[in-house]
Amino acid sequence: GGGGGQLQSDGKGGFSQDQLHGKFEEAVAKVQKRACEVAERQRTKEILNDLGTEQYDTAFDAVSRQVKELRVVLESQEAKDREREWVAHQATGELDDNRLVDGVTGEKLIYRRRMEPDVPMGQQQKKPKRLSFVMDVSASMARFNGEDGRLDRMAQAVVMLMESLQGFEHKYCWNIVGHSGNGPEMPFVEFGNVPRTRMQRAAVVSSMTSAAGIAASGDTTVEAIE
Repeated sequence: GGGGGQLQSDGKGGFSQDQLHGKFEEAVAKVQKRACEVAERQRTKEILNDLGTEQYDTAFDAVSRQVKELRVVLESQEAKDREREWVAHQATGELDDNRLVDGVTGEKLIYRRRMEPDVPMGQQQKKPKRLSFVMDVSASMARFNGEDGRLDRMAQAVVMLMESLQGFEHKYCWNIVGHSGNGPEMPFVEFGNVPRTRMQRAAVVSSMTSAAGIAASGDTTVEAIE
């Protein structure tokens, strides 16, 4: 029970219409108030999410065409892996024109069929390929970004990689590390723990640009490559 007056009997074992109507309006008002509070919290959450992805969206807009092109390449490679082709030396199927002479001499395997080719052992990809992306998050990236946009381009490159590889986790296992005066191997994305949502990917880019802004002076490029 909440606030509000108690229902009084009308003396006939029931309650008056006015009392029931008043209680009904009170209950409706409470439900509406709670619905408004939930909607306001959701709206606030969406606003914060939009603010959190603003930098990411700007970088994505700059490389959206490259993302589409790279995804086409990755998708075509995956389709090629599953592509069926003509396989010769079959006992049944379509007559192979290149084996007509062999057929005259009594050869039985003179047909060809559309099927997935046998991939030699050792050439089959059983595990995802490991890719490691090493990014420059040194202090100079932030210091000179206003002159040549180098930090912005680095962020765009990271966005392009993450967006392009999204959905290909079964083919590629990847990570992202950065190097600066603070160290040669600063992890931003771990192997097997890639960002799956836009907010998570935006957080990666934000952490990398922030790292450049607070990086100590120094160069660890050679150590990072090694």
